[in-house]
Amino acid sequence: RARSRAFDGELGWRGRLGGTGIEARLGGMKLDAEDRTSGTPLRNRPEETAHLVAIARPGAAVLAATVSWVGERINAYPEFPYTDTVNPGYGTLDLAGSFAVRPWLTPYARVENALDREYEPVLGFPASGRTVIAGVRLEW
Repeated sequence: RARSRAFDGELGWRGRLGGTGIEARLGGMKLDAEDRTSGTPLRNRPEETAHLVAIARPGAAVLAATVSWVGERINAYPEFPYTDTVNPGYGTLDLAGSFAVRPWLTPYARVENALDREYEPVLGFPASGRTVIAGVRLEW
């Protein structure tokens, strides 16, 4: 048996700076997730999370940055005797950009974990380091 209660919200703003469209969103969540049988927090459920997203649209380009934060949470230690332990919180920065060369041709690139932070979303399972993804979107 488990119970989860949360407060989740996001504030957003859109505007223009010169000829550039600007958008920003700030959000977060406060979570209370409990094992009703033992009265302990549910594993791998952070009490707090937050994110900030900023997007700029100068002409045919789109540039975005996302800062995410995940608070500490209880995990089972991944080695015997598998006791519960605290998995520390972590933050990440992701960057993205695209440019519409033609209405049907848009190259794009994304850098996940741009600061190359070492963290484990679940203990024993390290997150990927800095990851670069690029491609071309074709539409017809």
